[in-house]
Amino acid sequence: MLINIERTAFLEVNSLQKYKKLFFSTFELSACTFGGGFVIIPLMRKKFVEELGWIEEDEMMDLTAIAQSSPGAIAVNASILVGYHVVKEGPYGMSIKFGPKGIYQYKTKHRCENSSFQAYYEKDNMRYAFNFVSAVGVTIGRLFLDFSYEFALHNVRSDFKFYDAAQDRNGTLSFERRTNVLNFSLGAVF
Repeated sequence: MLINIERTAFLEVNSLQKYKKLFFSTFELSACTFGGGFVIIPLMRKKFVEELGWIEEDEMMDLTAIAQSSPGAIAVNASILVGYHVVKEGPYGMSIKFGPKGIYQYKTKHRCENSSFQAYYEKDNMRYAFNFVSAVGVTIGRLFLDFSYEFALHNVRSDFKFYDAAQDRNGTLSFERRTNVLNFSLGAVF
């Protein structure tokens, strides 16, 4: 009964104090422990079951069994499961997005020169480009993590007029490109 009263008191504390306590408890365990997941799990049990009373003994055993059976490092899996179990509500979410992305190729003036070579942007073969984007975003409190991949559905060709003074010749350079972008971002909302 004591465990449930302390856990209820913990959940009634405002969210900033709650997340601070959870963060510093897990930070202390991770920063001062050597030996991997099988060393951290008993320390997590001692901290969250015996000292803080946030989790009951059988719940901790269940979370440990799930962490062991999941792919990945057991310490990471257990930390995620314990943190989720302690908070159980709150400002976290996940979003998945995919679909087309339209891009307008606006006219700009690109220029490349050195002592013997000059190149000037002339045009693109198309003004509009269409890409396909797929992404996953995770939000935990005020932190967000976004991972996306974007690839072009067709090639875009840019033409440049050039003058090569060393060989005394003019011409046109054409660059064909297909956009493939892998994007990762981590940030905080203030």
